[in-house]
Amino acid sequence: MTTAKHVFEALAGGPLPDWETFERAISVVRADGGSTIFDIGDEVQDLFLVRSGLVKLVYLRVDGSEWIKSFIEEGMSFSSISSIAGVGPAPFGAIAIEDCVLERLPFAGILRRADEDAAWSRAVRNALVDFALRKEERECVFLTMKPPERYSHLKTTRPNLLGRVPQKDLAAFLGVTPVGLSRIAGRMRARP
Repeated sequence: MTTAKHVFEALAGGPLPDWETFERAISVVRADGGSTIFDIGDEVQDLFLVRSGLVKLVYLRVDGSEWIKSFIEEGMSFSSISSIAGVGPAPFGAIAIEDCVLERLPFAGILRRADEDAAWSRAVRNALVDFALRKEERECVFLTMKPPERYSHLKTTRPNLLGRVPQKDLAAFLGVTPVGLSRIAGRMRARP
């Protein structure tokens, strides 16, 4: 099981001072599959780390359909940058796809420690770089690849998602309909 301590110490490149004190502010949250962790419009002040389970981050289109921004699995974290930065409420929601165990970390406490200590600062910097790299890759894939290429990229980079994520969610993530995804997958299976 991956914990916040493992993730943050890996990001910092070693132990973090005052972790034991900070750890007391972390709460463990359980979310049943299908339940909302936070909703569009919520004020989110915490960072969530997935110990177990799978979460989808979802925007709603004008017609009420979902556009899935990302899937967050074990060892990955998520929050609303807009909300924790004080710019506005969360523009997307977080929904458990599977039963989840999450750690809820107070973001203000992380920033306070980063202001005071180089190791904490390094962990935050590396976390933000990791987030930016994932965001850049998602943007590049979505803007430069056609749906079959997006599907192929997903199969190559995150094959474990194919067996865990419902087809309607994979389709929303790839920007196609469930029927379109079924056709793409069928054509790829038929290739020699």
